[in-house]
Amino acid sequence: MLYSEEEKRLRHLFEIGGYGMTAKEYLKQVKYIERNIRKKRTMAQKLRESLCGKSVSYENTGTTLQHSCDDALGETIAKVVDYEREADEEIARLVNLRIEIEKAILSIENDKEQEVLERKYLLFENDTQIAEEMECSIRSVYNYHNSGLKKIIVPETACSNFQ
Repeated sequence: MLYSEEEKRLRHLFEIGGYGMTAKEYLKQVKYIERNIRKKRTMAQKLRESLCGKSVSYENTGTTLQHSCDDALGETIAKVVDYEREADEEIARLVNLRIEIEKAILSIENDKEQEVLERKYLLFENDTQIAEEMECSIRSVYNYHNSGLKKIIVPETACSNFQ
């Protein structure tokens, strides 16, 4: 899989125990995990589609070609199951992370800062959308965002959520 530089940095932080993870990186994990789930589901779907029209023959034709076709079919089915299992594991991790991040955001006393962080990191809205919904300027959104980030406490175990 191809990863952006920021995703590579997050992966590295997870591997070394997460020290130095910023509040912004912590909150962005939700987006990366959701993207990873979509990729795995898409890959499983593409493989599933490639199986259409293929079937296992139980006739003994006396050739090894049939065995290699059966093996390829079995391997493809196994890969589909693997992708789906991995996506299910990511979903379980995502649910726990979202709950953890929601608690972190709700611990901020300022309602405007809370709303900006929720919209940006849990609803994936951009600054313009947030400004329109909150009926404020984009500059205010930046200010709420920056001051809210300073109040987020990144748990020491934050890196265990992203793999």
